[in-house]
Amino acid sequence: AKSVFVLSDFAVKEKKLMYGIQALNITGALEDDIFQYKPNNIEDFGAYKNKLLTIARLDDKDKRIDILLVAYSKFLKKNPNSILVIGGSGSEYRNLINLSIELNIDANVKFVGFIPDEKLYDYYSSADLFVSIDCADFRITSYESMAMKTKVLLSSETDVDESLVKTGYYHLTEPTPEDTAINIEKALSSTTLSKNSDFINILKKYTWSSYFSKIEKIISD
Repeated sequence: AKSVFVLSDFAVKEKKLMYGIQALNITGALEDDIFQYKPNNIEDFGAYKNKLLTIARLDDKDKRIDILLVAYSKFLKKNPNSILVIGGSGSEYRNLINLSIELNIDANVKFVGFIPDEKLYDYYSSADLFVSIDCADFRITSYESMAMKTKVLLSSETDVDESLVKTGYYHLTEPTPEDTAINIEKALSSTTLSKNSDFINILKKYTWSSYFSKIEKIISD
């Protein structure tokens, strides 16, 4: 191949180690029209003070939804007026519901099953914080959430974009119950970038049109 493109610095190192090639980290995540989307309110969040959302396949242990539930139970002790909405389906669905019952937090956890694409942006927008502490170095869902002006909390395995960290919308945590509980609270209370246009301009680096333009330029040189 003339060029190999990957979505994270971790993947660049991985390709170098495994195949001895120099890959290029170019990232795409967003449709260009996402910034014009007018979201609808999702009633599942109700009138809670702290509205948390996670969306994942519920058949993959690497998604760490069980760890998130334990972390949330710790957070909930200090912040009882909170709701965690969990979107997704899979073989762990019933086990995770049972875990929420065992932790005595089921009244503040809502499993909504598979969320269709046409409602995804509405869910992102209705939340105060999107949490995804799964074992991954890049998550499109986190960029979609930020485009809806929702803060995100990701595991520390994620590539760090300092320009996003400085906006107050982008937060990382060690994927343990203790650290995640602490950083949920920190993320919710963080101050965000005051100039909306500046934040949007940062996110526009991650549109698919920008992604393909960069690739086209590289392969045409």
